[in-house]
Amino acid sequence: MDREHAEKAIKNAWMAGVISGSITLIVTIVAMAGYSFMGFSAWNIADVAVIAGLTFGIYRKSRTCAVIMLVYFVGSKFLLWSETQSVSGLPMALVFGWYFYQGVSGTFALHSLAPAADQAAPQSGISGTAPKFQTREEYMAWKEQRGQQMTSGPAASAIGMGSAPAKSSKAPVWIVAGLVAAGVAAVFMTNAGQGLLSSPPAPAVWQEFSSAEGNFAVLMPGSPSYKKQSSSTAVGPIDMHLFSLDLAKDAVYMVMFSDYPDVVAQAPADKVLDGGRDGALANTKGKLIGEQSISLDGFPGREFTIEIPGKGMMKLRAFLVRQRLYQVMAVGTNERIDQEDTGKYLTSFRLLTH
Repeated sequence: MDREHAEKAIKNAWMAGVISGSITLIVTIVAMAGYSFMGFSAWNIADVAVIAGLTFGIYRKSRTCAVIMLVYFVGSKFLLWSETQSVSGLPMALVFGWYFYQGVSGTFALHSLAPAADQAAPQSGISGTAPKFQTREEYMAWKEQRGQQMTSGPAASAIGMGSAPAKSSKAPVWIVAGLVAAGVAAVFMTNAGQGLLSSPPAPAVWQEFSSAEGNFAVLMPGSPSYKKQSSSTAVGPIDMHLFSLDLAKDAVYMVMFSDYPDVVAQAPADKVLDGGRDGALANTKGKLIGEQSISLDGFPGREFTIEIPGKGMMKLRAFLVRQRLYQVMAVGTNERIDQEDTGKYLTSFRLLTH
């Protein structure tokens, strides 16, 4: 279902809600006037209120309201028929049920096509209103052309990627900015990143973790979990390899690496790392409170310290090793990030081979 058909289905659903609510209200008023009709009474005013609220929710493209409306309508009809021992009004019920089912399909389809299209322009700081899109591919093409930076989802959903057209001289900067932003977003999908108090503490046993594919080793107080996800950029999909470790409720450590096309390797390293910094800041809406140039076995790098409103602090080390970008992150409370352990983790990162 494309966007046009999804919006039409939603419109039909909320119009059906208006008609259903109006009929229920009229019959209820008649029943309150003293005329007996299908067991209706003053209590059905509550039905009218529920239908009105759900109809408004469908009008606002709420998937939850669409589902509840379908279930509520079908359930109420079966309840009415069981009480009256008569399947009266079945054809009309089927018509309304079909439209409410279309509302469910339409709201889910619309959200899956372009989850952030209507808010894309304001979030990226670009004036104007985002155009309407028929398919997700159209939306992604528009987003890449505008060089838009966006943030997501659990997972899968979709972490927004800021990017510029592939032929632009700024493409490497935007690609890296988007991938760093995606990596930062991935941190906040973890239990610690979301501030979930129920996350069990990781065992405080420091050990060196290594990845042959990633060609790196790092000290961590536990064994990290691994996840691979793909992000769309102006030069095609790029895989992100993430190794994360939740530390109870107050911190998360994450190492991420991504391999880029030749266009990144040919760009000035400072510009690429600047793009990484800007991507992290855009994603967290944080404040840069520290930045310094560093290196790893002769390869250029940058360390950023970012204050994140309402979440604490992030320390991020980024290294550009030929066509591969490494990100070594620590996010948590100010007290945890300032501890010696965090410095021990960050500075332990090394390459297995040069």
